[in-house]
Amino acid sequence: VAIVIDREGFITYASPASERFGYAPEDLIGTQSRDLVHPDDLERHRDAVDETVRRVGSATVEWRLRRSDGTYCWVEEVFTDLHDVPAVGGWVANMRDITDRRNAEDERFEAEERYHQGFERSAFGLGVLDLDHTFTSVNPALAELLGNPPDRLLGRPFRLWPRRHARSIRLRRGEGDGGASRSPALGAAALFLRQPHGLERVRRAV
Repeated sequence: VAIVIDREGFITYASPASERFGYAPEDLIGTQSRDLVHPDDLERHRDAVDETVRRVGSATVEWRLRRSDGTYCWVEEVFTDLHDVPAVGGWVANMRDITDRRNAEDERFEAEERYHQGFERSAFGLGVLDLDHTFTSVNPALAELLGNPPDRLLGRPFRLWPRRHARSIRLRRGEGDGGASRSPALGAAALFLRQPHGLERVRRAV
């Protein structure tokens, strides 16, 4: 969707694709462009966008655009200053709907937050290894089980643990019990290998 905005901020042209947001082109012409942007986003980004356009001639911003029914969708909008082009005489804004992408990012962020909170707060000792079986994440419970602060375990390969610790944590792929046996001395723990497709529980007897 493309629109042209004059120096006063009014829309002077809207492409037929504006119907994707529920507007006929003629409905947008004469509208203040800022009235289409969510007030919170306008307050947060307007000055930065204006400054960037003045400095380099164009700027890209992601913000919420009001549809004709009053609901908002996320758009990526690229502004280009073409005031010096007689046929245009204003800022050209090209927009595309990125609502699905933003929703997916929000869902992934929320899932990661839930994972990190569960990982950090779990009474179950948890650790994540890279493909070289080196620790990339260790939760407080596992650090306490091993008698080392997390920063001393990060970057260390699992095979370099003291053997008394290794014998205390027997790992296997499994369900229900979390895939780990309990030790009277150290409690329960599990390790996960970071693969390109995600985390995979280590299958290893030590």
